[in-house]
Amino acid sequence: MRLNDVFFVSGGGVILGAILGGLGFSVLFVLGVCTGLILLFFWLCGDGDCKFFSNKRIFCAQGVVLFFFTVFGGSFYYSVDDYFYRSVRDNIEFVGEFSGRIVDAPRIKGDRKTLEVELDSIYVDATVLIYTYSPIRFSYGDEVLVTGEINLPPRDSYGDYLAKEGVHGVVFYPREIELAGSAARPFFEALYGFREHIKNKIFNLFTQKRAAFLSGVLLGDRDEFSEDFLEKLSYSGTMHLTALSGLHMTIIIFMALSFFSVLFLGKRRPVFIATFVLVFLFVAMTGFKISALRASVMAFIVGLARQSDRMYSPRNAIVFAALFITLLNPKAPVFDLAFQLSFAATCSIIYFAPVIRRLSFFKEESFLNWRDILSITIAAQLGVAPITIVHFENLSLSALPANIAILVVIPLLMILGFLTVAISFIFNPPALLLVKPVSFLLDYSVAVVELFYKFRIPFNPSLNNITIALYYFAIFFLSWKYGKNLKPPRLPEILKSDNR
Repeated sequence: MRLNDVFFVSGGGVILGAILGGLGFSVLFVLGVCTGLILLFFWLCGDGDCKFFSNKRIFCAQGVVLFFFTVFGGSFYYSVDDYFYRSVRDNIEFVGEFSGRIVDAPRIKGDRKTLEVELDSIYVDATVLIYTYSPIRFSYGDEVLVTGEINLPPRDSYGDYLAKEGVHGVVFYPREIELAGSAARPFFEALYGFREHIKNKIFNLFTQKRAAFLSGVLLGDRDEFSEDFLEKLSYSGTMHLTALSGLHMTIIIFMALSFFSVLFLGKRRPVFIATFVLVFLFVAMTGFKISALRASVMAFIVGLARQSDRMYSPRNAIVFAALFITLLNPKAPVFDLAFQLSFAATCSIIYFAPVIRRLSFFKEESFLNWRDILSITIAAQLGVAPITIVHFENLSLSALPANIAILVVIPLLMILGFLTVAISFIFNPPALLLVKPVSFLLDYSVAVVELFYKFRIPFNPSLNNITIALYYFAIFFLSWKYGKNLKPPRLPEILKSDNR
């Protein structure tokens, strides 16, 4: 097997193993199934003269053994991670008083604050969420003393979400909470502090409604959104506009490349290093969101390939990004919808968008390549449709025109928005000149959201696992049948693939 095939097979095996673990299959069961399938393979192949698998490199003996071995490895890795999570979780049951350190920027929604606290002393490595109406101004790194009962995560989807987030318990409105000092890590304190400065600048320059939307677009921050507007975003199919999706990361990478190309006179290596240091800092500042990580990792692979004059493989880039996230958090593939939506959309764009472009309508020339953008949007929407229907039950047939109408202005909105904030840090009056055009784009975007929410066309049929499997098999078959030897989308198109 070639080295790139070894990576694809082994990486895919680890991811599949983690998925099986997340679905509840035990390590021993996975080991038994993998062993049985390996034995079945060699039985079918006889003494090595395998007619059934002839000329199929992926099914050669080495590949089969490697794949099922890494499937078991992925399952074992998930089980170890889950064992330690459960051990820590069970250890904090019935705890009524504790001290700890706030390890993330507090989230504020009206008068309610949500704090993520890592416990001290014997409960080390335990993390709890605290919901409180305390008037105290909390910050990242604050040490707190808490009197209140820790509730273990429930055995439902919310519990799965907390497990995926590494949260071992929840404290609802503790009887007492007080500050006891600060133990902030300078790196994250500086990043979170800078993020707050950006938000403050935005809210100083724009009205509350416009500032909330711009903060969502630039930073993925939805804390200032009303429940009514969140519902409009969801049902109009435009929620991804306020998440750090691949589209956002594409624009940020483009802006960074343009700036550093001028600064370093077009020298590839310093431009590459500076760009991805900046991207890493941005992703860290905004909380290492899954979709942002996926887009950043794939972009990094492309840049690295160009620096080393190697071929870029979309297949291996997808596996690498998914493997990277899985190793960081083995619960992500099953319990993180952002992971599922991001990779489903990415795969659909890479492999199914070229099939859509075979239609005569998409072969014609178009202004600003709007037909290409339409084919990418259709592919992404089709790729995530079953996931959207099952988990949100809010798929609307009007989501496609809504996305087309709003995506044409989002790049300009982000560029002018970041530019306005950057200038305001240097000298405020020139930034005020950009407030009006940015406000116009914000008003237009909000109007599109509200329009397509009002005229939404719900389409949420009942789906079971068999129906979903058949749906994705049909996309896979069409991509394999009609997409072979077709040129896949370019990197910027791939990075724009997130839909939630």
